[in-house]
Amino acid sequence: MTAYDDLMAFQRETEALAQVAGRLGWDQETVMPRGAAPQRGEEMAAMESVLHARRIDPRIADWLGRIETAGLDAVGQANLRHIKRDFDRATRVPADLAARIARVTSAAQGTWAEARAAEPPADRFVGLAEAVEQAGRLIGAESHAGVLHLKDEAIAVRRLALADPQGDLALLGELHRIG
Repeated sequence: MTAYDDLMAFQRETEALAQVAGRLGWDQETVMPRGAAPQRGEEMAAMESVLHARRIDPRIADWLGRIETAGLDAVGQANLRHIKRDFDRATRVPADLAARIARVTSAAQGTWAEARAAEPPADRFVGLAEAVEQAGRLIGAESHAGVLHLKDEAIAVRRLALADPQGDLALLGELHRIG
């Protein structure tokens, strides 16, 4: 097998594990009893630890260094760009922080769901802000921006859009300003 083949096989396995983590999150959001959140948080943290270890595996850098990009088609070159970008990002996040983020995100899910269901609409954002604040304290972030930079911005924007289907542009602007 070539270095590219080895890297792609490793990536497919890592992505399969990420899909398992995604199903844990889906289950938590749809059918899991609220009281099970602490246990799910530990499960999500354990899964994220495994995924993070794979995402920063030194073999990735070795494979990337040995692959001749000139011999790859456009899809192969795009795969390498994305894998390199993800590897570079993941290596900047300490393993314990990645696990803490997963644990806090899982714990904050219930708080966010309650905030989303709150009436009047302004109370939704108070609850969401409290969830972000709680997450920041638990992972040791110094500001909201610290939390938001560590989370996928698309998830934050999606959740805000779901919380206010009419789209509060001022709030989205604030997220973009601090995130």
